[in-house]
Amino acid sequence: MLNGLLLKMIPYHPLHLLLSLLPTLSIITMILKKRSPLIILCLTLLSKLSSAIQLNRAEFTAIVGLNRIYTIGGTTVTLDTAAFDYSSGINIDSIQWRESIAPLNPQLKAYEYGVAYKGADDIVFIQAGKGATTQMEDIVTYNLTSGAYEPGARTSELKAQAMYRMSATVNPVSNIAYYYGGVGLTDHTQNGIFYNTFASFDTTTRVWKELQPAFPGAGRPARASHRANIVNNQLFILGGVTYGGNASEPTKETKAGLDSVLLYEINENTAAAIATLGDAPSTRLGFSTTEGVDGHSIVLFGGHVDMTTSSVTLADTGVYVLDTCTLTWSKKEVKGTGPPPLYGHSASTINNYMVIMMGKTDLHVFSQKIYVLDMVNWKWISRVGTNNIHSTIASPSCRFMLPDYNAAGKLPTAYDYSVIDNPYRVAAPVDEDKKKKEGLGIGFGVFAFLLLLGVGVFIYMRRQRKKSRTLNPRWMRHPSSNQPGNPSNTSDYPLFVYNKEVDINNPNNPNYRNTAFAPNNIKTYTSSEQEQWEHQLNEEADNPWHGQSHDRHSEVWKRMRGLNDAAVISDEEVRNHVRH
Repeated sequence: MLNGLLLKMIPYHPLHLLLSLLPTLSIITMILKKRSPLIILCLTLLSKLSSAIQLNRAEFTAIVGLNRIYTIGGTTVTLDTAAFDYSSGINIDSIQWRESIAPLNPQLKAYEYGVAYKGADDIVFIQAGKGATTQMEDIVTYNLTSGAYEPGARTSELKAQAMYRMSATVNPVSNIAYYYGGVGLTDHTQNGIFYNTFASFDTTTRVWKELQPAFPGAGRPARASHRANIVNNQLFILGGVTYGGNASEPTKETKAGLDSVLLYEINENTAAAIATLGDAPSTRLGFSTTEGVDGHSIVLFGGHVDMTTSSVTLADTGVYVLDTCTLTWSKKEVKGTGPPPLYGHSASTINNYMVIMMGKTDLHVFSQKIYVLDMVNWKWISRVGTNNIHSTIASPSCRFMLPDYNAAGKLPTAYDYSVIDNPYRVAAPVDEDKKKKEGLGIGFGVFAFLLLLGVGVFIYMRRQRKKSRTLNPRWMRHPSSNQPGNPSNTSDYPLFVYNKEVDINNPNNPNYRNTAFAPNNIKTYTSSEQEQWEHQLNEEADNPWHGQSHDRHSEVWKRMRGLNDAAVISDEEVRNHVRH
């Protein structure tokens, strides 16, 4: 109660700078054993206050071991660690923290932006980042059982490059940690040199080794401030900042998007930047990642999309899952009350749960809370029972296969010119219902088009047929006198025309006239001739031969019925004939 009260009263008390330099409580007790008990009590309470303040951490490492989660790094105040025991379950409203005071040693110093990972025998290996000592820029160890630090953990002559903002991820199968990228340090200060180096550190033999994986193309850009996870002997590197990733601007730092993943195949010592599929998160930094419960996914939360020296813009609070078998993103529908926007926090997997710790909610505002996500039911919860905390994660059932570099399509981005296409983009499953609907839509569209085309052709042909019909044969005998160029009233006008060869032996055409109006051996008949034929028809109808029509009767009607089959004579031809 007193500890909590002191924390609320003076969470940023300046004494924490002095307290970080105090020796362990046991040493103080031995020195002051014969002094006033009040002094000893005060020092004990101050030590408690000092450890409580260490919950203000960002860009730190969360280590899971011995049924506890430990916080290491992420502050320039102290190297002390804070941990809580989850063996009896988790209640986010009542976390019991356990502090471990670092010894007073000039070789050990608090740091930011370094790495830490648990290797063999519950030993944590630390490579400090910015603001540390030369010894911690190499590799030191921290014993989870005793709380003791030990410099000089490396046994190989080759050592790690002094840097910060790199990643180091341990393979739980081999206890080998794999490093990538980072920014170099000179005299404990950044020198601006970005690295694209893969390296490994064996936590059993404590041997450092540089790796030279096969990589497509001319090379890969350097990278820093990224996240890395090992799933099924594959190292997945996400986000961060690249240097020289844009071929047109080789000296530019660019935030790396999550629409691609740098994948290192541990067994084959090969690597490639592969495009991701699905609903990828927006570009961001300071996010957290942890392994999913299915054995082949990575869960991402939080981060910031922009930051200046005076403000920060935080990313959304969505939960994104990367299927490492196909490199496909999906955004989960999560129930319950989750954390606010966070960055610089950590995420750890304990059985079916993702545990999020600390970080920041604003540029100068720390979060000291813990949040728990049920990754089976996808729900933010406040309690985890004892019976649900010790199960194991499923074994991976699949893995991503690196494509043939020569056959794969190239998809260079503004932050990485070496990205190649995802082979599952072509082989992605097709929605059969959607395919059927699209087929029906296309079929109906084609049918409608053909129907409209047929109607249009029909209307067009009908109009053309109307235009091409033969002139009405029943013309006026005498044209109107007001028409220019008309001949005298005694002139006859052509009635119809037809082929001479059809009617060359016709005896009823005594008035045939071979005029200029009958070109190309075409006969022309006039209205006076039509009147003559009609007169003959009427006469035969009045005086039949023995009750039967004359042969001429039927012959004339044949001619009359054939008028529509005559050749077409235009109005212009008629006028020309009249003028002549």
